[in-house]
Amino acid sequence: MSEKYLYSASTGGIYPASKKEIYENSINGLPDDIVEINDETFAGLISGQEAGQRIIADKDGYPILSAQPEPTEEEVIASNTQKKTSLMKLATDEIYPLQDAIDLGEATDDEKEKLISLKKYRVALNRVDVSVAGLEWPAYPAF
Repeated sequence: MSEKYLYSASTGGIYPASKKEIYENSINGLPDDIVEINDETFAGLISGQEAGQRIIADKDGYPILSAQPEPTEEEVIASNTQKKTSLMKLATDEIYPLQDAIDLGEATDDEKEKLISLKKYRVALNRVDVSVAGLEWPAYPAF
């Protein structure tokens, strides 16, 4: 016998029908808008979600798959700012000991070249416009 599931558009939740009584007797109970779906539909929804789609309700309250919405400008800026900060820290952490070697007059030619490459990278990174969606990030120097 195949498993049945209950879907609620208001909560976006999917509940095993075999546990319906437990949910009904819980403090919050089951939402009023539940609809029944079979295990094949459930499996398709989960596969779609794993592939990056989202589960939403159709006009009748049944779950369907939908593409993820495009990020808002604020989300793009936040995501890009976080990545830029992380990449900047990575470069800066490598620059500090190389700069120390230069300052002390103990840097090798390889260390001098590495320092210049990292500083050029950091300058290019600093010029990145974080408000651009799908931007191309400067390539981290290869050593």
